[in-house]
Amino acid sequence: DLLTAGSTVRVMNEVTGDVAAAGNEVTIDAPVDGYVMSAGRRVTLVGKIGNDLWAAGETVNIESPIANNAMVAGRTVHLRGNAVVGHDAHLAGNDVTAEGRVERNLTIGAGGIARINASVGGTVTARATRVAVLPDSVIQGDLYVKAAQPPDISPRARVMGHIHYERTIDTESWFMWPHRWLISGIALLILGLAAVWFSPAWAAHVATTMRTRV
Repeated sequence: DLLTAGSTVRVMNEVTGDVAAAGNEVTIDAPVDGYVMSAGRRVTLVGKIGNDLWAAGETVNIESPIANNAMVAGRTVHLRGNAVVGHDAHLAGNDVTAEGRVERNLTIGAGGIARINASVGGTVTARATRVAVLPDSVIQGDLYVKAAQPPDISPRARVMGHIHYERTIDTESWFMWPHRWLISGIALLILGLAAVWFSPAWAAHVATTMRTRV
């Protein structure tokens, strides 16, 4: 496993376990066989991830193939065109763009606009001020939209299931939960890194206890 923090963090060598990384600018280029937990002002994920991804930041860009689930929060969140999520994707932010491929379900919460231009194997649930379904979208299941106005769906987009729309006017108050999630996640990550740094014997004792007396 790799635990690292700094102003600028870049992981360029393969990690056979899990990665926890925090910093002003965090980039993970190399493949990671396990989980990735990352927080920073700007987070960029490129390398293959062998399990789940948790990421939080002001700007989060994801290009990685992710074997399992992706849970991402930030001001601007972008799941790019070459990204693949093997199970479910949960994206929260002010400006959220989902491209690439999600094998199962996609859930988006956006204080502003949610753009969907992805291939989704299951259901899409989006709550935002405005939802746009762009031309390259392919949604195998239903599309559920809760927004201040009806979704803008391109004629070239394909939604195989039904489209459900519910008008809402409280998007901004609802959007506070990703901020709380983001702040709590970063605080917990920093606390954990500090505990390992200042008291490695305590962290080792906890790990030993978990292995021997779960």
